[in-house]
Amino acid sequence: MRWGFNWDLGPFEAWDAIGVAESVARMEKDGIALPEWVKELAKSGGSFYAGGAKEPRFFDYKSRAQKALPFGPKELRIAALKEAGKVVKENFGASLVDLGDGALGVEVHTKMNTLDPDVIGMMSEAVDIAEKDFDAIVIATTASTSAPAPT
Repeated sequence: MRWGFNWDLGPFEAWDAIGVAESVARMEKDGIALPEWVKELAKSGGSFYAGGAKEPRFFDYKSRAQKALPFGPKELRIAALKEAGKVVKENFGASLVDLGDGALGVEVHTKMNTLDPDVIGMMSEAVDIAEKDFDAIVIATTASTSAPAPT
């Protein structure tokens, strides 16, 4: 639903954001019927998603446990690399991230992926850095809607 409606958060991410335990308590007070597994999750203080970008997990209602989010062998998560400290440099428009295997990533995070002076400057810096320390440059976006604070 998040992708289909271009939402920043999907329904269960939004539920986590407002607080599962608090919202379940309010729904029960208002007489809203909830599945038992949701009540159990709320009582345990759990959430639908956990683990951050490096080790994302989701709550599996059948097993009543957190499970690792599937990660394909050819999938690369820039957010996980950033969380692991692989940021080489960043500004409001773009980040340079060590992707491993000799590749430097230019992650664009401007609104609508526009090429503003920050992005163009970071691409120029990427060339200078890659000529010294990397074999390739990959330009990508994670389609986030907000830019990180520069370091």
